[in-house]
Amino acid sequence: MEPTPRQAGADALRRFLSQGGKVLIVGGRTTNFPASFREHPRIVIWESTENPERYEIPENTRVIIPLRFIGHAVFKRLQDYVRQKQALLWPGLANTGELKALLSLALDITPDEDTKEVLATDVSSPVTTAIATAADDAQPDTDEPEPTMPTPPKEKGAVLAFVKQHADPKASTTTEARRLMVLAKRQGLQTTESSLMNAIYRARQQTIVTAHPVTSRTPATTGTLSHVAEALKIIDDVAAGLSLLKEAVLRVQADEETTRTTTQELRAYLSKLGV
Repeated sequence: MEPTPRQAGADALRRFLSQGGKVLIVGGRTTNFPASFREHPRIVIWESTENPERYEIPENTRVIIPLRFIGHAVFKRLQDYVRQKQALLWPGLANTGELKALLSLALDITPDEDTKEVLATDVSSPVTTAIATAADDAQPDTDEPEPTMPTPPKEKGAVLAFVKQHADPKASTTTEARRLMVLAKRQGLQTTESSLMNAIYRARQQTIVTAHPVTSRTPATTGTLSHVAEALKIIDDVAAGLSLLKEAVLRVQADEETTRTTTQELRAYLSKLGV
């Protein structure tokens, strides 16, 4: 059985707000909302009997829900905020009862008697229950950290010894660190790509010194080796920085994909409402 539009919308709204943020209700009457809404830390209500131009949009507002007619200047201000902050404008709710039903499901607010009557019109759905359960599992309500298994202590010098045994001296530091990371996981060695790059650099430095021992009788060689070592260090630092930059870009791309998916789901829900 498919979830109702309200249930699907509430689940999408829950995921959109999973990283925090507030819901701004524009044009509502505070007397129409129970204390669980008026005192909720994530809900702000702009009273319909007041001039909305005197209000400031709260920091970290993620969702704006207009209920009644508002002036063009105020609506444009809301639209500008939505575009700048990548927030969500949620129109199309018929009345306060519909809004309370939606937010009761999305923010886990205990519904009042009027809201219970509205929710009673929805047919329960196993699909909706599964979606809500998955969303709750993905975003736990408690701030307690997930229990983790303790990792075995890393033997001192194990990474450097591993690199000396398996590293290709002709490969680039970044590429070789990635290849060795896969091999290290297979062998149960606890390390990171950054640690592997540092170990590769140290191993190559030791190889240079061993192959060309520096003595007081060869002062020219000492200067040459120091310049070579400095050049290698600069190259490795640049490669490591580019690798970290690439990882940061990939994380931003993943966040954009998540936001795009959530926005598509919300648009699909709004289209069911005929908005």
